[in-house]
Amino acid sequence: MSIHKQVIFATEQQVVNLGFPVTSPLTGKVLPLAEHPEAIFSTGILGCGLAFEITNHKILAPFDGVIEQIKMGGTEVYFKAKNGLRLLVALNIDPIHFPLSGLAIKKHENQTIKAAEPVVHFDLRKIPTPIFASVTVLNHKKLGAIYYSQVQLTAGEDILFKITAKKH
Repeated sequence: MSIHKQVIFATEQQVVNLGFPVTSPLTGKVLPLAEHPEAIFSTGILGCGLAFEITNHKILAPFDGVIEQIKMGGTEVYFKAKNGLRLLVALNIDPIHFPLSGLAIKKHENQTIKAAEPVVHFDLRKIPTPIFASVTVLNHKKLGAIYYSQVQLTAGEDILFKITAKKH
């Protein structure tokens, strides 16, 4: 699928001085978005990005910016960076598990955020594993290459993406 060719694996040394860094909002194993169980993500309909098999119970802010929306009982968060980058962080949880145990929404729509700041916390221990999630770049058509360097990430500590400007 051509939409996923914009997301490129590269070593950290190859991208050390490239692009806008996006801190990982999730902790877990990184997978190609094409492996996401929901077609709206795996086919790239919403945009390009990466999937996760998550191992933590929180969503953190991926950059300095604002929260545009929080939907689906706190499992979908739309972020916008100061430079205009728009991301969707979405957990793939069956609605039969709603409301989520231990749900605490720390930030709300239209609030400003700082990278690595807690946004949503929940308890996923009662939900059968694995729990998949996605980080989708919604306005990818306005951007250049999107590089990632790691296959296991810690929320708020590791860089998920380095996003470059589109070449004209």
